[in-house]
Amino acid sequence: IGLSSGDSARDLYTFRPARNHSVFRLGRASELCDVTLESALVSRIHAELHAEKEASGADGEQLQQQEEGWKVHLEDRSSHGTWVNDVRLQPGVLWELSDGDTLTFGGHSAPGSPEFYFLFQKVKVRPLDFDAITIPKAG
Repeated sequence: IGLSSGDSARDLYTFRPARNHSVFRLGRASELCDVTLESALVSRIHAELHAEKEASGADGEQLQQQEEGWKVHLEDRSSHGTWVNDVRLQPGVLWELSDGDTLTFGGHSAPGSPEFYFLFQKVKVRPLDFDAITIPKAG
């Protein structure tokens, strides 16, 4: 996920699921979140990314390790709103993300908004190729 905030700063967050289902939290509370976003318009736990390994075939067997496929859903847990492609999410409802989706956190209609803007992409990388991989705190 790439981040662009109001000051045009850009960061790259790479999430690596630790098991068949992992949750990554984004928000203001550093002790609770995997990614900390400093803003009054961001809730303590603003949103969660749920990464779940996809099953293949009619018998539901898991894909082999080399060919892992993942579904990623976003859940809004905020007071100020979360948007995917300019559609506001309903709190507590999981929204399946696709490559190229834009995620917006914070005041969507305020001047200079969005507060935080992300571009979602699924990539296959070997863990040793990245220094900045986020392992989930949430479990």
